Order: sequence, then C-alpha cells, then structure tokens
Amino acid sequence: MGSRNTTRPPDKGHGKVAHGRMGPRPELAVAVLADLGLSDERIGRYFRLPPEKIIAIRLQRVLPTVQAHEIPPG
Repeated sequence: MGSRNTTRPPDKGHGKVAHGRMGPRPELAVAVLADLGLSDERIGRYFRLPPEKIIAIRLQRVLPTVQAHEIPPG
C-alpha cells in the first residue's frame, strides 16, 4: 500500500510539454478560431498578440513556403 513505483523518475513537468500559449501548432489554433468566426483582432487579444502576428501565422498555413526545388522551370 505504501510502496511507490521507483522505476521511473518523478515527472517534474507534471506531464505537460512546454509550448507557447498557442500549443505546438499555432497555425492550427488560429485556423480553428478563425473557422469559428473570430477576427484576427479578437484572436490576437485572446493570445495577447498583435493582429499582424495572427495574420502572419494564418497566412503561413494558407501560403506555405515553397522550396526552390519545387518551383517549376519557366
């Protein structure tokens, strides 16, 4: 009854992974809230970020960076 499993060290982070307020995928957090009808300004207030940062995160998902080898010759 009083024995403790000592095969694993105690978790100092209480099982939580350190991420920012938006979690591991900020672009998905912004996309979900935008899909729910929140404006960039409202999402920014929620996450305590300027609307410009929210717009940049949202546009990263819409316009992913194209690698040089993916650009067709033209």
